[in-house]
Order: sequence, then structure tokens, then C-alpha cells
Amino acid sequence: EEFREQKNKRQRRNAQNNKDTTTNKHNHTQSEEDKDLEEDNNKKRSRRRIMQCEQKGNGVPHFRPTEEEFYGGFEEFIKKIEPKCLRYGLAKITPPDSWKPTRKDVEKVLDSMEIPSPIEQMLQGIKGAFQQTNLEAKPMKVRDFQRLADDRARRVAPLSEEEKERQFWKTARFDPPLYGADMGGTLTNRHEKHWNIARLDSLLSRCLPDQLQGVTTAYLYFGMWKAMFAWHTEDMDLFSINMLHLGEPKKWYVIPEHERSRFEQLASFHFPDLRSHCPEFLRHKTTLLSPSILHQNNISVFTTVQHARDIIITFPGAYHCGFN
Repeated sequence: EEFREQKNKRQRRNAQNNKDTTTNKHNHTQSEEDKDLEEDNNKKRSRRRIMQCEQKGNGVPHFRPTEEEFYGGFEEFIKKIEPKCLRYGLAKITPPDSWKPTRKDVEKVLDSMEIPSPIEQMLQGIKGAFQQTNLEAKPMKVRDFQRLADDRARRVAPLSEEEKERQFWKTARFDPPLYGADMGGTLTNRHEKHWNIARLDSLLSRCLPDQLQGVTTAYLYFGMWKAMFAWHTEDMDLFSINMLHLGEPKKWYVIPEHERSRFEQLASFHFPDLRSHCPEFLRHKTTLLSPSILHQNNISVFTTVQHARDIIITFPGAYHCGFN
């Protein structure tokens, strides 16, 4: 509207200073102004179009960008969706079908890959409030890990996503999973030009003199049924990006940043001993509180399910957790 008002002022000044302008020249000037205005409106419509997304109930915003929107640039895309997503703390993006980030020889790569320090995730607690203990296991070939994961997946294959969620929280303390976490590396095609998680362009990559593992470089994770990541925010309250290459879905939960302090107070109430020993115990990434506990305490929690090729963006200060 400000841009249009400036144009109108210029038009009025031009009309006042050029009363002797011929009709043809006046019409030509008006035509050019109309073209400029139409171009400006088209740009605004293009910016608004990317803001259109699915968001139902307690779900997070789910974007399905066109090729033009997705390939227009990673940073530009995030800037456009940020105003809508901050109130949720997380966004789900389903890229266009033409985007194929996983390297073509992925099966061959996995044949020779080893998980150096898989962890067995043990939970202790009751009524939806748990603390996680990680027991480091021996190095394991990815294909051996996959055989274990396939066996566990068959047990819950007949269940719907909603039934699997209930089963996870009901049996969280039993049948601990293995998790291959925080492995330096990537399965992304190194020649991929768009949204290449292995080398995303950002303020950090441009300004830091050295790389930071897991911050300006990619980490790789291998999960199985019930493998989990506890409630946490990102280091230094940064953004994060997560892309699922292949396999079964992941369930995500997120608490928006504006309810962060209330969640921290609730966690301290449930685990006062941990709080007394370390005020920042949530940074240990070992605390799980179920959605039912959060709802009982009027803390907003939003959810989504990430499928293969889906991208998850977490926003600064938003606590998130989930499971495979």
C-alpha cells in the first residue's frame, strides 16, 4: 500500500508538471506505471503463496512447495515461512517429487558402513515421566542393525500410527531399542545443488572460521522402533534441519518457545533431584514427559509424522522430542 501511494504521488506530480504532454505520451506513461504496479502485485502474490500450508488441530504447519518455491533458495524459503511457524516451533516440508537428495549408490554405501557407538536406550519412571540412560554397545555393521530393526518393525507393522503412538508411551520402559546417533557423515548426493544438508549455506557457514560438528556439518542417525530423542532445544538456540532419507516414519512433538519456561518448571517439578544437582539438566537430553502430562498442565504440544524425504525445521527455543 505504501508502494502504491508513492506511485500515486509521482503520478500526481507528473500530471501537474506536464500539462502539455500529448495524449499518446500520457497513455504511454500510464501504461508503464500499470506494468510496474502489476509486476509488484505479482511479486506480492508469489510471496503470499508460499505461506499457504496445511495446519489442522494440534499439527504443525505442513508445506508442500512448488518447484519454483522450493528451488528458489533455502534461506529465502525459511525467511518466508518463519512468521507463521514461530508460534508452533516446528515446520514440516514435503519437497517436490523432482528433488532426489539421497545418493544413488546408497545401498552399496550402507553395505560397508559401521555404526561406531550404538546406544541402548533404557527408560526409568512412571506415569509418563521418564529419565533415559544410554548404554554404549559394541560397534555394529549397518546391515546387522537393519536386521534387528526389521525384526522389531514386524511386531508393530499391523498397527496404525495412532496405535503405535499409544504403544510407545504405554511400553516405554520395556524392550529398549538401539539407536545409532551423532555419526558424522551424510547420505546426501554431494552434487545436489538444492537444500544439500551436507553443505547448507547459512550465516554460520559464511562467518565461522572453522566447522562445528553437527552444526555446520551433518550428523547421520540410524533408528528402529521406539528409538527416541528426549526433550531438548538446540545448542545456542539455533535452528535445526532434519531430513529422513528412507525407512519407517518418525513421530515429532514440539513445545513453542513462548511456553518454554512453563515446560522447564514442569520438568523441574517432576525431577527435583536432577534440578538440584544441575539447573540445566534438560540439556542432558535424557528427560521424557508424555503429551498427556503436558495437556494436564495446559502446556501446548504440537505434533507431526515425518515420512521418507520429508524435511523438519525446528525453530529457536522450541523444545522438541520424538521417536521412530
